[in-house]
Amino acid sequence: MNNQKGFTLLSMMLAISTLGVAAFMLTLIMTSVEKGSDPLTANSKEVYTFFHQVTSEVHQSSSLECKQNKLYLTKDSELVAYNRSGQRIYRQVEGKGYDIVLQQLSDVSFLCEKDMVKMTVKDLQGHENHWAASLIIKPESKK
Repeated sequence: MNNQKGFTLLSMMLAISTLGVAAFMLTLIMTSVEKGSDPLTANSKEVYTFFHQVTSEVHQSSSLECKQNKLYLTKDSELVAYNRSGQRIYRQVEGKGYDIVLQQLSDVSFLCEKDMVKMTVKDLQGHENHWAASLIIKPESKK
């Protein structure tokens, strides 16, 4: 019995079981990563960011108006408009150029009441998100 080169059955079983546990753990990790990159979650974050951007601009505005489901803000004597085109909402300042601020939506509505705007965004999966923002700088009353 001088020839003791090679692997024993026990060492081979330990190696295979360790490999099996590692493969199982890798599968669990990959599944959780896939769930974390759900497009619905990503779109919800974009909608939330959009709402905060509009709220910030509403707070800095001196007046707001909703016409034909578009939002118009007067900010530092400039007219800022939020319009929908297809599956996108874009922002224009003084009617020049545009910034796409939200994509992949099926509907948007702006409803102005006094010094407040209520916004509803509906994504392509049919989920609705609602938000409201009020003016902080109150318009001066005309005498």
